[in-house]
Amino acid sequence: MRFLYPIFALWGIGLCILVASLQPASAAVIGIDYGTDWFKVSIVKPGIPLDIVLNAESKRKTPAIVLVRDGDRRYGSDAVSLATRFPQDTYGALKNLLGKLYDDPIAEEYRKTFTNSMVKDAKRGTVAFKYDDKTVYTVEELVAMQLAQAKHQAEVAGGEVVTGAVITVPPYWGHFERRALLDAAELAGLRVLMLMNDETAVALNYASGRSFPHPQYHIFYDMGAGGTVAALVKFQSVEPKKGARNVTELEVKATGYDASLGGHSVDVKLQQHLAEQFAKKAGDKLKGDVFQDSRAMAKLLKEANRVKQILSANQETISSVEGLMEDLDFKVLVTRSTLEDISNDVKSRVQDPVKSVLAQANLTVADIDSLVLVGGGGRIPFIQAALIDLVGEEKIAKNVNADEAAVMGAGLEAATLSRQFRVKEIRVKDINIHPIEVVYDAEPKEDAANRTFRTTLFSNKTVLGAKKLMNFKRKTDFDYELAYKTGNKPVILRAHVGGVTDAVDKFKNRAFGDPKVKSLIELTESGLVSVGEATAQFEVEQTDKDTKDGPSLRDTVMNFFTGKKDNGSGENAEKKEGEEEQKPEEAKSDSPDAETDTANSTVPAVKITIETVKLPITIEWETIKPIDEEYKAEAKKKLAALDRADAEKRAREEARNSLEAFVYSSKEFLYDDEVELTTTEDERLAFKEKLDEMSDWLYEEADVAPTEDLKSRLKVLMDVHEPLFFKRSEYRKRGEAVTGFQAAISAAKSILKSFRNLTADDESRFTENELTRFESLITAAEEWLGTKQAEQAKLAPHEHPILLSNDLSTKAQEITKEMSKLLAKPKKRKPSPKASTSTSSTTPTSTPTGAAEEDQNPKGSEEPAEKETTRQEQPEGQTEAGGHDEL
Repeated sequence: MRFLYPIFALWGIGLCILVASLQPASAAVIGIDYGTDWFKVSIVKPGIPLDIVLNAESKRKTPAIVLVRDGDRRYGSDAVSLATRFPQDTYGALKNLLGKLYDDPIAEEYRKTFTNSMVKDAKRGTVAFKYDDKTVYTVEELVAMQLAQAKHQAEVAGGEVVTGAVITVPPYWGHFERRALLDAAELAGLRVLMLMNDETAVALNYASGRSFPHPQYHIFYDMGAGGTVAALVKFQSVEPKKGARNVTELEVKATGYDASLGGHSVDVKLQQHLAEQFAKKAGDKLKGDVFQDSRAMAKLLKEANRVKQILSANQETISSVEGLMEDLDFKVLVTRSTLEDISNDVKSRVQDPVKSVLAQANLTVADIDSLVLVGGGGRIPFIQAALIDLVGEEKIAKNVNADEAAVMGAGLEAATLSRQFRVKEIRVKDINIHPIEVVYDAEPKEDAANRTFRTTLFSNKTVLGAKKLMNFKRKTDFDYELAYKTGNKPVILRAHVGGVTDAVDKFKNRAFGDPKVKSLIELTESGLVSVGEATAQFEVEQTDKDTKDGPSLRDTVMNFFTGKKDNGSGENAEKKEGEEEQKPEEAKSDSPDAETDTANSTVPAVKITIETVKLPITIEWETIKPIDEEYKAEAKKKLAALDRADAEKRAREEARNSLEAFVYSSKEFLYDDEVELTTTEDERLAFKEKLDEMSDWLYEEADVAPTEDLKSRLKVLMDVHEPLFFKRSEYRKRGEAVTGFQAAISAAKSILKSFRNLTADDESRFTENELTRFESLITAAEEWLGTKQAEQAKLAPHEHPILLSNDLSTKAQEITKEMSKLLAKPKKRKPSPKASTSTSSTTPTSTPTGAAEEDQNPKGSEEPAEKETTRQEQPEGQTEAGGHDEL
């Protein structure tokens, strides 16, 4: 269970995050919704509301595709535009390949759809892509490129370094897929705070702006490009403790899914249909096989996606591709009914995830408050129709942003986990959906057959973040496996627990019975399996003399970890071999019988105590191994080289763009009337020749010119341009600058006159020297202006100016500064009159509360009489002694 989720309050029509920075240094955290076709990024930074990051094209989502060609990488729309020309260098829909072996059916289907060169990773057997004869990119490396791009977009948009991210993943992803995504994020230099299930992120976003006085059940139906998920979520308000304010609790009750049912499968079916129509229409004109032409199929896949989107709102449309293959154009009418006919098998599976969650939760459609549509697939009319048939139109809800709900929820989660923000409390329970079991063999015995035990460790209802302590009765070193219980039961890892044999030998003369071996296993909040430390516990006999000093610090700490009290007594009831302890800290450890025997014995007292030995444990990952450190180092080096190339490319493009922009703007500059007035014809012609020469160079050689050459050429032009620009600028600003200078002199004269006319009482405020100096400054400024104006009037407009706007500004500031200094001089205090002798009583007269008090400081008194201040009369901002300001 996770607590302290941020809730965003509505401010106008936007969302303002109710946070305050807890650290002096500002930093940003992001949420990433990484999908099959698109990725979206949200950002949170101190003082800035949660918002969507815009990419370089100012779009709120970016195509999840990367193109690598000749060492040059293109992302998003740039990659999409080049994909049909270079399909073999384009890598899209990579999400579904994470954590998959080369022989996986999903990888096989990918190879049928896309024409890039997929190969088998020689070391891990996973998916990789051959770039050239020397270079192979793993799917983790290619995904890392996209995640790094997402991080870069956020840093550019937010102006801050990104310190952490929450990434959404499908809830049906297991350990292998999640581990692969984390490896990709590490290669991208992205610190992942947590992996969050898609529908949990959507539900968190849904709950953030709502209250739930009564329990509600909602199904979030998410059909993305790669898969479909239905999550049943319960929302309610709970009282965390007596008298406390209610908080929202969000609990995922069940999850159903179809990992191969998505919008991309509809695209592929429509692509195949269009290819068939093209072959049919082309007839004998077509010599090759369109299905074997990678460029043609890439064009048709792109066209299929476009047609599908149009048919979501229209009954029919024209599909058209120019020069599809062999210089043949393609054009055909596609209707919505045609799309539905070729997608019949897709339509038949739409309702299954919803039926699954209702069955798991033992609920009916009548128990559901709404079915909320999420993801792009929910816009397809026949998908909506199938869901309406199941739950009724009145329960179909479209009250969340189908595209951005998940990424906004991930941003909320990132704000919580970053610990940079104070957040309002909301509780979330997410669950595991793939049961995980522990598999181990019994202790070997002579003349006995080997027995294998399987114990479910984490069920499909286990809350993420759960920890369990496995108990084994062992006398020798042993292995156990963690494996998924369903499907082909892939093994996640094999753990070898060592040191047991040595520990048994060490305690063989002191221990009562075999040791209890404990191993801590965790299902993290990101949905990964993690193995902690292992220990062996021995019940041993010790005398009072041996234990009179009490347990050592180490024993106390180890006993706390294993749930034993520090009185040294043994356990009465032991759990059976292989039984997991959900809460080992609650295990009983008192032994009344042992205590009684000790009290009544006449021989030296004997106590049963627990000795704990830490055991070495070795983990070997099975089925799909994570990327090892050596490979990570090589991959990071490879990606760093590409990053440097990208940085050099960006710098060169910026230099070229700056040079081109300067050439174009300078040509317009030369046609300005004021430029013609303030420059000579020779100056303009010389500059124009430079610009024409540079234009020719840009057209012929700039494509291959190095960055430094581009920058140096820009500097040459700017050096020629600067004198011309300066003369025009001074011509434009001179009149306004003179007017401002004269206004400053006029104001100074008025102030000086007022100083001269002060009353006798105030006359001593300024000395004669101060006023004379101020007057001299004004006179000198007037004379300077007159001289400079006369000199400037003798010059032609194209000559270098003498009266400069900057000089006028400096002189005006000198006058203003001196004037401000005089105005700021404080007035001298008048001497207080001597105190008069009072013959009246000095006893203060009490007044009723609320009545006007009489003046208890008679005029002429040197010391004011002390006045009682009532609670109502306290000055604002002060509090009574012992009180405090309310926070």
